[in-house]
Amino acid sequence: MVSISTWIDLDPVARREALRELAKSERIARVPEGVFVLRWDDVRALLRDRRFEGVGLTVFDALGITDGPLRRWYGSLMFTNEGVMHNRLRSLVQKAFVPSSIESLRPATRAIADGLLRPVAVAGEGDLLDLATHVPIRAIAKLVGVGDDELAEFTRRSQILSRVFGFMLPDEIEAATQAIEELLGYTRSLLDARRAAPRDDLITRLFQTELDGERLTDAEVADMVVNIVVGAHDTSTGQIACTLLTLLEHPDMLASLRAEPTLVPVAVEETMRYVSSIGAIPRVAIEAVDHDGLHFEPGELLFLCTDTANHDPIGYAEPGRFLPSRFEADEVHRLMTFGAGPHYCLGAAFARMVVQEAVTAVLSLPEPLRLAEPAADLPWTTVLATYPARLPITCG
Repeated sequence: MVSISTWIDLDPVARREALRELAKSERIARVPEGVFVLRWDDVRALLRDRRFEGVGLTVFDALGITDGPLRRWYGSLMFTNEGVMHNRLRSLVQKAFVPSSIESLRPATRAIADGLLRPVAVAGEGDLLDLATHVPIRAIAKLVGVGDDELAEFTRRSQILSRVFGFMLPDEIEAATQAIEELLGYTRSLLDARRAAPRDDLITRLFQTELDGERLTDAEVADMVVNIVVGAHDTSTGQIACTLLTLLEHPDMLASLRAEPTLVPVAVEETMRYVSSIGAIPRVAIEAVDHDGLHFEPGELLFLCTDTANHDPIGYAEPGRFLPSRFEADEVHRLMTFGAGPHYCLGAAFARMVVQEAVTAVLSLPEPLRLAEPAADLPWTTVLATYPARLPITCG
């Protein structure tokens, strides 16, 4: 087995497998970067433990980004704040970002996916990463109210800004700073337009939402729209790619879903357990914590490994098997892929919807549908999410 001390040097697939193997014998692994928490029951409990908080601006501090528009924006977001400010932002955004608004996007999302796959169906081959990359951002653009003529530039800026969730090189910091200024300026122009002529879109709902006399300021609306756009873009791209790879590696399941497309939601849920694009959630101890025989010092960084938790037999029977019907059972545990507690992902409904619609669209491609190269040979990439860097397929 590869030592966990070398995890950062591994390719993403090897790192994932090393952590899963370690979780069979250990609850935690302490390394210079922090503590990996590996088991289902520990991850579940610590995600809800108020003695831990998000990492805030820790990465920005490490990168030396001490001021400027990028730090101001990042420091204003829900997941970089705690307590009263976090609760206020979350309550207001949650009221605007309602499941019904996501459900209403399904027809448009399916149309986007069908359009992206049309050239693949004609050619009999293509790269499904193009589908994974463009379906989420175009669906988000519909949600926000971005015009078709602005879509290309909107996508470009969002992709550049996605690097903000990891360690950036100096040129990436410069590019992200320019992107945030441009995206916030564009979002404020949309806000001004919607104030003059409201529409049924996210920006209108955000500035109109009121809760106990509280409203979001214009600056908060702009910040939050960009947060939703950038945060949901790469993570959803990653999960579509991971889900499609999982299904392509299980052609019998693809055949079953073609025959019974109503099974897509539960099958997608199992793909998100089996191979999630987000494998861990970072947390920082704000005080000394004793938890079921484990001790954590104040300021200690934890990586709550939702991937290893999703593969723990305590949480899921036969976790190494891909069982598409697993989530049909009433007693099955809820996925921890989207976190839990005060920082549970508000974009979970959006992510599920775009993955489901992407899968449904892929099922319409001519049979047989298969990978054009062995899965083991595919390179992987990491931005915020980790996923295959290409998905070449043939069909028909």
